[in-house]
Amino acid sequence: QLSIFVQSMRLLDLAHNKIAHMGEELLALKNLRDLSFAGNRLQEVPAAIGGLKGLQQLWLHGNLLEELPEELGLLENLAILELHHNRLRSLPLSALARLHKLNWLFAHGNQLADGPGLIRTLSKLPRLKICGLGANRLDLSGVDLRGLRASYGLGWNLGLNPAEGVLSEQLTTTDLSWDRMSGGAEEELQDTLVVTFSAQGGPVA
Repeated sequence: QLSIFVQSMRLLDLAHNKIAHMGEELLALKNLRDLSFAGNRLQEVPAAIGGLKGLQQLWLHGNLLEELPEELGLLENLAILELHHNRLRSLPLSALARLHKLNWLFAHGNQLADGPGLIRTLSKLPRLKICGLGANRLDLSGVDLRGLRASYGLGWNLGLNPAEGVLSEQLTTTDLSWDRMSGGAEEELQDTLVVTFSAQGGPVA
């Protein structure tokens, strides 16, 4: 029974089981710092998750999630949030905007569609370093990605015009300071493909 660990438990790893629901007993572990439900069968995250205010790492990838609660924004100490390989159509932008300590966000392999709104929200997070948004349905046409502090993986979305010197479907990393990689003449510009894969076999970029 988890109740005897209410004060002492800091890490709880329940990854790769067949869990379909987060129990109330679990959400009473107020001193948790790391929580993993990766690779389960979760279809929802209860609003009570917002009570785990000490949480620093939350691993929810590889589930069946279609949405997340606004109470996610109450996790003010969250540094790592893994959401990839779910069925998310959107992320709660007002909640994300409150996660000022977030360093890593991985949400690739979903069905996210609001490219401009999501990029605009994430670009304002002061500590964000790495953000994986590849293999979604983001329309990035007209979105200026230059000057972003974090490194974004955006491959396998609707691309941008490479002639504008910004990210295209051929270039899947933002670690190159938006260098068009042209040695001189316009015709010398070459396409570059950077591909990495997650443990579940899906593209990370």
